Amino acid sequence: MLMEDIVYRIWYFRNRANISARDLSLKLGKHEAYISKLESKDFNLPTSVLLEIFDILQVEPERFFAKDFDTYDKDRELFRTILRLPYKKRELLLEYLKLDY
Repeated sequence: MLMEDIVYRIWYFRNRANISARDLSLKLGKHEAYISKLESKDFNLPTSVLLEIFDILQVEPERFFAKDFDTYDKDRELFRTILRLPYKKRELLLEYLKLDY
Protein backbone atom coordinates (compact mmCIF):
# COMPACT_ATOMS: atom_id res chain seq x y z
CA MET A 1 0.00 0.00 0.00
CA LEU A 2 1.30 3.43 -0.90
CA MET A 3 1.86 6.12 1.71
CA GLU A 4 -0.77 8.31 0.04
CA ASP A 5 -3.33 5.52 0.59
CA ILE A 6 -2.41 5.28 4.27
CA VAL A 7 -2.63 9.05 4.66
CA TYR A 8 -6.04 9.11 2.96
CA ARG A 9 -7.32 6.37 5.23
CA ILE A 10 -6.10 8.19 8.33
CA TRP A 11 -7.98 11.26 7.11
CA TYR A 12 -11.09 9.15 6.33
CA PHE A 13 -11.24 7.41 9.71
CA ARG A 14 -10.30 10.58 11.58
CA ASN A 15 -13.23 12.39 9.99
CA ARG A 16 -15.57 9.45 10.65
CA ALA A 17 -14.55 9.62 14.31
CA ASN A 18 -15.12 13.39 14.22
CA ILE A 19 -11.62 14.09 15.54
CA SER A 20 -9.71 17.11 14.28
CA ALA A 21 -6.13 16.79 13.05
CA ARG A 22 -5.06 18.95 15.98
CA ASP A 23 -6.86 16.78 18.55
CA LEU A 24 -5.44 13.58 17.08
CA SER A 25 -1.95 15.10 17.15
CA LEU A 26 -2.34 16.04 20.80
CA LYS A 27 -3.76 12.62 21.72
CA LEU A 28 -0.62 11.12 20.17
CA GLY A 29 1.49 13.41 22.34
CA LYS A 30 2.82 15.17 19.26
CA HIS A 31 2.95 18.80 18.12
CA GLU A 32 -0.52 20.10 17.24
CA ALA A 33 0.38 20.26 13.52
CA TYR A 34 1.73 16.68 13.36
CA ILE A 35 -1.30 15.10 11.64
CA SER A 36 -1.81 18.09 9.33
CA LYS A 37 1.78 17.73 8.16
CA LEU A 38 1.35 13.98 7.81
CA GLU A 39 -1.84 14.39 5.79
CA SER A 40 -0.07 16.87 3.51
CA LYS A 41 2.56 14.12 3.01
CA ASP A 42 5.24 16.26 4.62
CA PHE A 43 6.99 13.34 6.38
CA ASN A 44 6.94 9.60 6.95
CA LEU A 45 4.83 7.77 9.52
CA PRO A 46 6.46 5.33 11.94
CA THR A 47 4.55 2.06 12.41
CA SER A 48 4.36 2.65 16.15
CA VAL A 49 2.48 5.92 15.57
CA LEU A 50 0.15 4.26 13.07
CA LEU A 51 -0.73 1.65 15.70
CA GLU A 52 -1.46 4.43 18.20
CA ILE A 53 -3.71 6.09 15.61
CA PHE A 54 -5.65 2.82 15.21
CA ASP A 55 -6.24 2.78 18.99
CA ILE A 56 -7.33 6.41 19.18
CA LEU A 57 -9.64 6.19 16.16
CA GLN A 58 -10.84 2.73 17.25
CA VAL A 59 -10.07 1.20 13.86
CA GLU A 60 -9.00 -2.42 13.51
CA PRO A 61 -5.86 -2.82 11.40
CA GLU A 62 -7.74 -5.41 9.32
CA ARG A 63 -10.38 -2.81 8.44
CA PHE A 64 -7.84 -0.05 7.85
CA PHE A 65 -5.95 -2.15 5.31
CA ALA A 66 -9.01 -3.81 3.73
CA LYS A 67 -9.42 -3.22 0.02
CA ASP A 68 -12.96 -1.90 0.52
CA PHE A 69 -12.45 -0.23 3.90
CA ASP A 70 -15.49 2.01 3.50
CA THR A 71 -17.88 -0.97 3.13
CA TYR A 72 -15.97 -3.23 5.50
CA ASP A 73 -18.70 -3.45 8.16
CA LYS A 74 -21.43 -4.32 5.68
CA ASP A 75 -19.19 -6.84 3.92
CA ARG A 76 -18.41 -8.58 7.23
CA GLU A 77 -22.08 -8.63 8.15
CA LEU A 78 -22.94 -10.17 4.78
CA PHE A 79 -20.18 -12.77 5.18
CA ARG A 80 -21.34 -13.73 8.68
CA THR A 81 -24.94 -13.99 7.45
CA ILE A 82 -23.90 -16.27 4.60
CA LEU A 83 -21.91 -18.48 6.97
CA ARG A 84 -24.99 -18.96 9.13
CA LEU A 85 -26.94 -20.35 6.18
CA PRO A 86 -27.24 -24.11 5.84
CA TYR A 87 -24.74 -25.56 3.38
CA LYS A 88 -27.39 -26.25 0.70
CA LYS A 89 -28.59 -22.63 0.80
CA ARG A 90 -25.00 -21.38 0.48
CA GLU A 91 -24.57 -23.56 -2.60
CA LEU A 92 -27.79 -22.20 -4.09
CA LEU A 93 -26.74 -18.64 -3.33
CA LEU A 94 -23.40 -19.19 -4.98
CA GLU A 95 -25.03 -20.61 -8.09
CA TYR A 96 -27.44 -17.67 -8.19
CA LEU A 97 -24.59 -15.16 -7.90
CA LYS A 98 -22.70 -16.87 -10.71
CA LEU A 99 -25.65 -16.22 -13.03
CA ASP A 100 -24.89 -12.50 -12.93
CA TYR A 101 -21.27 -12.88 -14.04
